[in-house]
Amino acid sequence: MIIKKSVSDKTATIRPEGWLDTSSSPELHSAITEVSKDADKIVFDFGALNYISSAGIREVVVAFKEKSGNVSVINASDEVFDVFRMTGIDKKINIKLKN
Repeated sequence: MIIKKSVSDKTATIRPEGWLDTSSSPELHSAITEVSKDADKIVFDFGALNYISSAGIREVVVAFKEKSGNVSVINASDEVFDVFRMTGIDKKINIKLKN
């Protein structure tokens, strides 16, 4: 998995590419930890994410709690959104689908 990250104006953008599962979720956790100290908000850009498991969802939820809800997801594919929907997380986190 490749994870690109940047911080601008207290907003961190994290863009994982490939599969976000049990084996790669620690990488996402590290990326979140790295940018969290410089950001008040986190945007997950899932435009290049092909798959997310419950381990990946957990990392997004942990970030959501740590940032007091200042977390959003953009460019989610239908498949990725379905996982959020099945868990009910789509009711808490702002998720925008890929155009």
